[in-house]
Amino acid sequence: MPNLRLVKNVNSQVGTQDKGSVKLTIKDIPLGDIQIRENVRKEYKDIEELAESIRQHGLLQPITVYEAGDLYLVKTGHRRFMASQLLYKKEPDRFHSIRCIVSDAENLSVIQLVENVQREDLSQLDLYNALSSLWDQGMTLKQIAEAMGKSEGFIKVLFVGVKEVNNTPELLDSLEGYAPA
Repeated sequence: MPNLRLVKNVNSQVGTQDKGSVKLTIKDIPLGDIQIRENVRKEYKDIEELAESIRQHGLLQPITVYEAGDLYLVKTGHRRFMASQLLYKKEPDRFHSIRCIVSDAENLSVIQLVENVQREDLSQLDLYNALSSLWDQGMTLKQIAEAMGKSEGFIKVLFVGVKEVNNTPELLDSLEGYAPA
């Protein structure tokens, strides 16, 4: 098992980018030092659910920021940043900073568009298999909802579909060919 104390003491690292070697710094930045100025996404949904997921499981992917004078501006990860701000209001001692990749402002709109468009939801079959697996492991709907950061009502609706597929095996065949648009 890795020594977590070593990982916690890491403040910055140097990385690479696909187009070539670029210095990227990874560090925790106080939320008050970060602002949002622009983003291709104008509608932000489910920030409360994302905040709950971050509260329970931690931030799984850092946001990307760039320096602008004395501040950092969000390049990618606007929803994660907003969720962290929400958590800070509730638990300021725990959520006072956020893990960031410090990059540059190059191709800002293109990078934001690519990040939002490249994301792909689980296929219906993968979702069915994952939910069935959690249920088979003995998790309750409430536990699944908490683990996913979703409401119990949302999970109940999903399980209506799971039960329907379990009761009508030919529906499973139709899920295998279905991929989200």
